[in-house]
Order: sequence, then structure tokens, then C-alpha cells
Amino acid sequence: QDRVVWKGILDDAFDRFVGVIVDNRPSLDEALVRQLATGQIYTAGQALDHGLVDEIGYEEDAIEFLKEQLNLESVQVVTYRVRPGWIDLLLDQVESRDPERQLSKWLEAGVPRGMYLSSWGALPPSPLE
Repeated sequence: QDRVVWKGILDDAFDRFVGVIVDNRPSLDEALVRQLATGQIYTAGQALDHGLVDEIGYEEDAIEFLKEQLNLESVQVVTYRVRPGWIDLLLDQVESRDPERQLSKWLEAGVPRGMYLSSWGALPPSPLE
């Protein structure tokens, strides 16, 4: 039963994802977007070739483009991070001596994660900070 619920949620999110791309990339039709949206990672050059991006640049380039488009002198960039809980901090002390675990954590650091910015504001600061 849980699998059915999660599959419905993921299918809905995927359909919305495809819809956003189709709506904002007139050169791509839905069939092509679904063909490209396999979960595969594309290099910047491949994404450009497929019409998934307009140009290749760095974060600074994107910020400058945004400022120009919105006629702003400055923008505030928000960086999300996952705050460790006390158990994570405790376990990290034990695991920090295990080189295999450290390699695994290092490799997982670059894995994308779904995050959500709530409309009601930021959470109160952690007592550990």
C-alpha cells in the first residue's frame, strides 16, 4: 500500500516536472522531454545540445543575468544545508575514524536532495549553533 502511495506522489511530481520543461522550452515537445528525463545525469555540453539549458556558465554568471533581468543592483543568495542532529554529531565522532565511511559520506555530499523553502519563514536557529 505504501508503495502505491509513493508511486502516485512520484508520478505526479514527475508529470509536473515534465510540464514545467515543456511549458518553458518551446523547442522541446513532451515526448522528447520524457525521453530525456530518465534520471540520467547530463554534462553541461550535453544539456546544451539537448536544449535543456540556454548557455553554460557559473553561479556568478547566473546571478549577474538575474540582476540584469530584474534590474537589481544586488541579490541575496540563499544556501541550504542540512543541520545535523545531536545523534548525527555523536555518531560522526565514532565514524570519523572509519576511512570507508568517510569516503562514503564524501561521495554522498554531492548527491542532490529535495529541499523546500516554506512560505512562512525560516525555522528558529538550532541550539547547537
